[in-house]
Amino acid sequence: MLESRPFGALALAYDQIMAEVDYEAWAEFVLAQAGGARPGRVLDLGCGTGNSSAPFLQRGCQVTGLDASAEMLRVAQSKWPRAEWVLASLPHFQLPDRYQLIVSFFDALNNLLDPAELLETFWRCRQLLLLGGTLACDFNTRLGVCELWEGGRIQGSLEAAGHRVSYDWLHHYDPAGGVGTVLASFQVDGQDYLEVHRERGYDPDELASLAAQAGFSQVDLRVFPDGTAPDLLSERVWLFAGG
Repeated sequence: MLESRPFGALALAYDQIMAEVDYEAWAEFVLAQAGGARPGRVLDLGCGTGNSSAPFLQRGCQVTGLDASAEMLRVAQSKWPRAEWVLASLPHFQLPDRYQLIVSFFDALNNLLDPAELLETFWRCRQLLLLGGTLACDFNTRLGVCELWEGGRIQGSLEAAGHRVSYDWLHHYDPAGGVGTVLASFQVDGQDYLEVHRERGYDPDELASLAAQAGFSQVDLRVFPDGTAPDLLSERVWLFAGG
């Protein structure tokens, strides 16, 4: 079995494994919460293979996708060559442009295990937003990370885009640090791979505090899809910040 850094070899099968994720519904939710207008320039943090950027590209937005995985970005580039794809790591990224909307989907920012790194990311986002712009990102709460999958395991197999893929992922939660670890073993066309993924849960009060510390004057936490305020049983929350 070959060991790979997170989202390295997984790029070969990511689109197939995540085929049921409804990025379009998430984009609609974000745009509605952000006022409904189509943004001209969008920055997608943790864009992966570009699926989270696609709804904005399809709306005619000028999209910059940023990710730390060159393998994932190569897939994104092959699907959406007219977008700008940037290889960079959070929180230490620099970009020359400013944006009406900055998004991060599918708990990508939960991969920042140190709250200080999330604070730095929020601060950099605030510097990159145009006046009146919005930062919109979703997070697994501590409960969400703890109860990531029923039974702590997901398995499956499929064939798509010319690849035969099977996967068997195990999840463990450390309550002391609020960190979940996923041992992601998978097979692509007969070759076995293993990646280790870690996420820290962030609860609404902590997210609101970090966003305020980063200088955002308008911070709102909502739950998809109805836009209600989160409660103690919320496993995933959306943060909207501006000002």
